[in-house]
Amino acid sequence: MLHAHGRGDAPDDTPVSARRNLGHRVALITAFTLVFMTVYELVKALLFPSIKLWESHLITIVVSGAIATVTAFFALRKADRLLETAGSYRRLVEQAPDAIWVHRRGAIVFANSACATIFCASSVDELIGKQVLDLVHPDDRAALQETLEKRERDLSAPSLRAERRYLGFDGREFHVESMVKAVLYQGEASTQVIFRDISERKKSEQQLRQSEERFYKAFNASPEPITIATASEGLYVDVNESFLRLTGHRHEEVIGRTSLELKFWERPKDRAKLVDLLKKQGRVRDLEITFLTKSGQQRTGLDSAQIIEVDGQECIIAFFKDITEQRLLEKQLRQA
Repeated sequence: MLHAHGRGDAPDDTPVSARRNLGHRVALITAFTLVFMTVYELVKALLFPSIKLWESHLITIVVSGAIATVTAFFALRKADRLLETAGSYRRLVEQAPDAIWVHRRGAIVFANSACATIFCASSVDELIGKQVLDLVHPDDRAALQETLEKRERDLSAPSLRAERRYLGFDGREFHVESMVKAVLYQGEASTQVIFRDISERKKSEQQLRQSEERFYKAFNASPEPITIATASEGLYVDVNESFLRLTGHRHEEVIGRTSLELKFWERPKDRAKLVDLLKKQGRVRDLEITFLTKSGQQRTGLDSAQIIEVDGQECIIAFFKDITEQRLLEKQLRQA
């Protein structure tokens, strides 16, 4: 039964309330007790005929009444505890910070206050009776429709976590993370959904993706060689096209291998020096190094590097400038 303000009772997994069955339980227990005592009286009359019949009936009535009273007392206490628990659960749902609604055959039959807030509804009443699909982003409706049809037919279906886009009453599009569960609501198979607005998180993720895209575009378009390698082992995570052109290596030959394995350093101690400076200073600018190409040609470069984090792992991003021709020209000028 819906409350006057239209919210309805909080969703409950129990098919019937404790109060509804209490009378039936007491009646059954009392009837069983009377039958038991009647059989007891017959047996007692046969075994102990000296006891008067009216005394026997009186004992039966007193004992039966006592048993029925005690049984009813404990049944009422249990029902009260269940009702108290249900009331606490109802308050919890109403006051929950996450949006919660229950829908049946596609129509919303219960919603809490947080639900009205997330959908920018004037009140909970504005949500009651609405078709769920009308509030779902058009691109997500087909997938949700299929899910709804399957779940309402199977109450034993496990809870489902999903991310979807919804539309508020103000036309705003927002992302939610939802937990979907089959429940019995007011005695009928229904679906309970708990929402959490993750629009800000999705926005941050999108900004991060865009930032990464811009970085990798600049990374690959740079005329200077750039490498990214793990700080601990020196394994190459990525290198740009300029590095491949300069060294003569192919991309698949480099990724997952170290600069030492590729014999990049003419003097391996130069890498140790670079790493040591990075640990002390956090960055290195224009460290002159001698490196080798795939063919073994010796070249000179200025290496600049700093520590960055890639997918939670500490890495070194290095930019270096090939100054081989510049050093040869300087040497020729000194000899002239």
